[in-house]
Amino acid sequence: MVSEVIRKKIYDAATQGDVTRFQEVVEEDPYLLDVVLFACSRNVLHIATMWGQAGILEEVLKINPRLARSLDSEKKSPLHIAAEEGSVEIASKLVSRAPAMCWLRDCHGMYPIHIAATNGHAEVLEELIRQDPLPAREKADRGQTALHLCVKHGQLRALQVLMNRLGELVFSEDDDGETLLHLAVRYKQVEIARYLTENRKIKAQSVNSKGKTALEISRESRGVDATFYSAITKVLIEQVKLNADIRLFRTANDFGRVVAMMIAGMSFQSMINPPGGVNNVGTAIMVSRHYQLYNDFVKFNTIALTSSMLTILLTSVPISSIKFPLVVTVWFGWMLSLSAFYCSYTISIVALAPFNSFIGMSYNSPSFFWVPAIATCIALSGFSRYYLYFGPRISPLTDRLRVACGGMVVIRNYCDDALLNMSSLIDKYVWRVHSG
Repeated sequence: MVSEVIRKKIYDAATQGDVTRFQEVVEEDPYLLDVVLFACSRNVLHIATMWGQAGILEEVLKINPRLARSLDSEKKSPLHIAAEEGSVEIASKLVSRAPAMCWLRDCHGMYPIHIAATNGHAEVLEELIRQDPLPAREKADRGQTALHLCVKHGQLRALQVLMNRLGELVFSEDDDGETLLHLAVRYKQVEIARYLTENRKIKAQSVNSKGKTALEISRESRGVDATFYSAITKVLIEQVKLNADIRLFRTANDFGRVVAMMIAGMSFQSMINPPGGVNNVGTAIMVSRHYQLYNDFVKFNTIALTSSMLTILLTSVPISSIKFPLVVTVWFGWMLSLSAFYCSYTISIVALAPFNSFIGMSYNSPSFFWVPAIATCIALSGFSRYYLYFGPRISPLTDRLRVACGGMVVIRNYCDDALLNMSSLIDKYVWRVHSG
């Protein structure tokens, strides 16, 4: 039987972090640590962990490392307490000595990682996941994962850590069939709901086991908290609108990919069978008759094929959000392939036409390149109108897109003026050709 005086000396040394006095008491009887218990059946390692005394903890682990696996009356190990208190240093020491404690549930059915998530200790979460990420995939009471517990208790920082390391758990549901977004709305966590809706994998229209969406759950709190209802409804509706814009952008991408595939196919076919055909040895007849035309034809055809292939590649990327650089690159590739394809088509017409005809003479003048220039202006004009529609509706990129759209408006106005001037020049040129 341990006297009360000895128990008090050990307790005081453990809570105050007095390593010297602790060593003096334990040296008299090394087996004291096995029998000395405090409130809730906690041993000295529980106490040192609770008070954050890493020095005492190291001494205890040197003398009796088995205490790292001991449980109190609530079935909590020292690692559970370290996760609850948020001590990264102590949690690291304990899990390295007794890694199996990561898999031990307390009386509430929670692992240490669940407790760390509930209390929002992001650093402890990172340490536990680094040691063993598998317990984070297990469910606690009512089928809730560590992510559900973060949402329920409003721990945004801890949720971000888990989402970065265990992103696949974002689709998990509890025993009530509720996702993370359902819980965020039910427990009135507006900032967490906003963070979740920024993740394009999460759908605001998903329903729980009762067939209710997150927006319908928010309506239930309308009379209770009008401010919360207004805020959460705005967040959810913004996500629905953005998802609609993404679907529209995907449709435009699909259309652009089909056009690019057609251009690529026709460009490839025209290189195999050039205008005028091939001779018996497989050489293009156009080379001997129109050498310069053939060189220009190959250049424009290669540009059309390359840019269309680039467009096909970029439009095949899975789209989870509308990104400014991607859209600019896709539109530029599409515009370039269309212009180059038109030029190669026009060269084919010229090669097959008599040299003294109007078409043949037109190629030798600068006017031949007016039409591709006009096509480029039209493409730029349509590009600016496209961004004027999409720009203000993409909240994460609103500021950047407004600046870009402002520049595109200037380009569009310039293009409209250029179209008028070019039309006038073409009319004058045609009149001169026919009159001369």
